[in-house]
Amino acid sequence: MRAARAVAAAWSLLTILPLPRSVSRRLEASDWARCGAAFPLVGLALGLLVAAIAHVGIDLLGTEAGAAVAVIASAILTAGLHLDGLADCADALGARGSGEAQRRRRLDILRDSATGAYGALALISALLLQTTTIASLSLAGATGMVVALTLALPLARTAGVVHAALLLPARRSGLGASFAVSRGALITALVGALLITGAISAAWVVDQHELRGLAEPVAALVGAAVAVAVTTRLAAAKLGGRTGDTIGATIVLAETLALLGFLAAR
Repeated sequence: MRAARAVAAAWSLLTILPLPRSVSRRLEASDWARCGAAFPLVGLALGLLVAAIAHVGIDLLGTEAGAAVAVIASAILTAGLHLDGLADCADALGARGSGEAQRRRRLDILRDSATGAYGALALISALLLQTTTIASLSLAGATGMVVALTLALPLARTAGVVHAALLLPARRSGLGASFAVSRGALITALVGALLITGAISAAWVVDQHELRGLAEPVAALVGAAVAVAVTTRLAAAKLGGRTGDTIGATIVLAETLALLGFLAAR
């Protein structure tokens, strides 16, 4: 029962798709604290849904338009939450200077709802890269595109959990402070991500009829790991810890780099 409530809490946090009111009313503070463990599972569900949208969209509209529809659908399904974090982080980290006063200024920028030049550039770059990568993967084969998306989305959500576990909160309030990942939740998330990656990779290798098929999933995993390393280092150096925005930025960057890694290894 606890596991089911943790999944429900993760689903409510990561998607706009509603749960039955009888389920959402039962969620407690402890369920939100454990929900990081279920991030890979929710990511898998989102990956399958976005992959289906991409497949149908490309069949109906063509490669580029179908890929764009899939990226837009992904943003809508997540209420743009992670993209907002990416934009805010880009604006904050783009502020020059050093020292405690500058760190506080960056945290103030994160609270500002306005999007500046760095944030706009980061959003455009991420959306363009995801759209063109999905289109290129589709041209190389529809199966590869589906596999890449069903790998990238759970890996990206797991990356957000790892980032949160590696850093202390940068401030006492906000999502970054409340989203405390326990060791048990971190281990569960990592095991879940590895099981999902292993199962999808095995199916992909069978489809390719050669062990070389492992190169793409491994490259996707490396891409997600690189994203965690980059955002964690920057958040620690520039902000003094994690925030809800840095978690969101990690998810977007990990998803983008995982897709790019899969494409590069094709």
